[in-house]
Amino acid sequence: MQDEITEAVTIAITPAIADAEQRRAMRKPPGNLDAWAAYQRGLWHMSKATADDNALAQKFFQQAIGLAPTFAGPHRGLAEAQFYAAVVFRTRTFPEVQNSIEALARRAVALDGGDAEAHSWLGVTLLSRGDYEGALAEAERAIALSPNLAIAHGWLGHVLIWSGRPKDGLGGIQRYRRLDPRDPSMAILSMQEAVAHYFCHEYEAAARQAAKGVIRSYPDFPLPYRWLAAALGQAGRIEEAKQALKTAVMVSPATFEMYVRARPPWFRPEDHAHMLEGLRKAGPEEELSRPHSAPERCRYGCGGYFANRDDWQGLHPRPTSPRLTPSRRALTRAVLATSPSNQKRERQRLHASPQLGMIRAQLAPSLRRGACYLVTRPRRLK
Repeated sequence: MQDEITEAVTIAITPAIADAEQRRAMRKPPGNLDAWAAYQRGLWHMSKATADDNALAQKFFQQAIGLAPTFAGPHRGLAEAQFYAAVVFRTRTFPEVQNSIEALARRAVALDGGDAEAHSWLGVTLLSRGDYEGALAEAERAIALSPNLAIAHGWLGHVLIWSGRPKDGLGGIQRYRRLDPRDPSMAILSMQEAVAHYFCHEYEAAARQAAKGVIRSYPDFPLPYRWLAAALGQAGRIEEAKQALKTAVMVSPATFEMYVRARPPWFRPEDHAHMLEGLRKAGPEEELSRPHSAPERCRYGCGGYFANRDDWQGLHPRPTSPRLTPSRRALTRAVLATSPSNQKRERQRLHASPQLGMIRAQLAPSLRRGACYLVTRPRRLK
């Protein structure tokens, strides 16, 4: 009874306090932040699960470390943000940041051995090297230090899922979401729920969680599209799977390449083969084996990008197609997931991030106007 009361109080109070702290930090000018406010601001940006926000999160965590070098939280936060930069957004390579991530995680633990979040993240770091035993030990230590800490249950679930115990891991992820539905790591851990269902051969549940539980809230987060395609393929929903596979490639070609062309260290061989099995049902083998490079600037005058892929060439306007001229002041701009620098430049022009849910509705009209493939919301030119 006492444990139930404690958990109820935790659910009611902890997320609200964390949210209030982040909002207070966001109201302060960036040049007038103390270490705690810079750390909270970093968490706020990390929670948005976009490449641009991830870069800002790293900046604020580094600022917090500079202001308070013995504060463990920013070290852990910077390690997590660097991890996402490498394995989610591909703005850096994983070998480039692997040693830095582990050093930051170990530094956080050394600074505060009682910090359950630091132990949790050290567990994730060890998992990323394929050290399942070490990862599980750190994740369980975090639970022992703080039994009602939401993120400790979330990362324990994550470790269990990738260690071959998806059923047990699913329980940890669900408890995490119940304890703190506003946690900054919600995007990636919500996706882990879809992964757990997939590894349990519950493909409809995996597809539902990927589409409604993750993509709907985080459309710029590239990882769930691949699991959606694999789950739909395994469920026999081939046409939907093909569309999801194309979207998975287009949202972030580099991320798709990383997970499909090679096996990341935290994937067990049988789990990687299981994922590829679903993707092969979603598309032909050559779709998975061909290199997926970033799109190039459109050479026909529309100002967007086109994919350097044979199956999209038929969609691009012929050179005789009417060009989009600057005089059309409220046209819809074409954009395909491309390199981070190009994404940032396009978003600055558009004043909005790509709305992937609008692809299907706006694709045909944009082609009739002679634009390229993926489109975003209309913008106004000055």
